[in-house]
Amino acid sequence: EKQISYPNKTKAISISRVDFDKHTDIIIDANDKLKTKSKQVHIYGALSDLYVYHKLRDTNFKLYYKGKFGKSFKDLIDLLYPCKFMIDMSAIKGDGGGSQYTFLEAIYMRCILVLNSKWTDNVKTDFKHNHNCLIVDNSDDLYKLLKKGITEKEFKRITTNAYSLLKSHIKGNGW
Repeated sequence: EKQISYPNKTKAISISRVDFDKHTDIIIDANDKLKTKSKQVHIYGALSDLYVYHKLRDTNFKLYYKGKFGKSFKDLIDLLYPCKFMIDMSAIKGDGGGSQYTFLEAIYMRCILVLNSKWTDNVKTDFKHNHNCLIVDNSDDLYKLLKKGITEKEFKRITTNAYSLLKSHIKGNGW
């Protein structure tokens, strides 16, 4: 397989719904600790007005929220191509059969998934920390990861391992 290089992947993004079970507050807390704006997570997605009112109204949510996004392939490319990390802090017991569409889209665009340990601990999944994704426990872990970043070698290893999860869905199954 041809090696693909993504030298301009620098951003971090979240493309989940903004809702109670998505724990967007963890991302906001990590963003608040990051002094470097370019390392902060850009938050996209449909809003739960109840969640925003009860959990986010006294935070800096509005600084980081970029709005909803289109669902076309071009929209996803525009959003995900420049991103090194796709952050998803979901924690829904038994959710998604071990994956979500946004995970597959991010993997396809060679973004490293950063997942919540509360999700990976409660779902049977092929996602493994430091193998095909990164897993954090809380906003401090997320902050440290975003602040430090990862090496190009780590990036290539993790995205290559994650991409191998797609192969069984792409080849030989009518695609």
